[in-house]
Amino acid sequence: ATEGTSLVYGTDGKAYWYTGITSAGGDESTIGFMLVDTRTKEAKLYKQPGATETAAMTSAEGKVQEKNYQATFPVMYNILGKPTYVMSLKDKAGLVKMVSFVSVEDYSVLGLGENKEEALRNYREALASKGNSIKLENDETQQTIEGTITRINQDVQSGNTFYYLTIDTDTSRIFNAMSKVSSELPLTQVGDKVKLSYQKEAKGLVDINEFDNLNILNVEVDTTKQ
Repeated sequence: ATEGTSLVYGTDGKAYWYTGITSAGGDESTIGFMLVDTRTKEAKLYKQPGATETAAMTSAEGKVQEKNYQATFPVMYNILGKPTYVMSLKDKAGLVKMVSFVSVEDYSVLGLGENKEEALRNYREALASKGNSIKLENDETQQTIEGTITRINQDVQSGNTFYYLTIDTDTSRIFNAMSKVSSELPLTQVGDKVKLSYQKEAKGLVDINEFDNLNILNVEVDTTKQ
């Protein structure tokens, strides 16, 4: 077993002890994790090869090494369809300062933030930058809506282009996204029907996580013309 255990609660409401399991001689990688029912002592092994909790903790701490934060022992969750270690980073006084999401499959892929929303947003970008396919249907923190663009404009900040838009089906929010979120954003105009996802419960100025312009979804290029 890896070093450290955590008390977690399953969807069945039961309490379990969680710990990672390594192969013989494999200190830096894990073959999966084990959950032990705190009441019945029944143990079940879940196979998921990847980095150990210690390696993930070191990766998260290294990202903000100048702050000397210490990572708590992480627990593995399914985040955006990827096995992910979730942990807090604390200062010397033991106060939680940051949240971190670290990929089990590649501990160099991680997202840090002062809260879970910021950490998740940065983790999503880290996964995307590595070419990972993100499964938003597995992310219960997301809200997806469709609507027609009523206003859209852009602003350049520090060399990055940000798009700001409103839609008719949600007049309480202003949505924004960098151009890297979707190549369709620069082509989008008032009157276009779009589908977008954002962090559930977000209000005011809201970051777009996924964007799809439904008007140009089925555009095909005629390759017969020279």
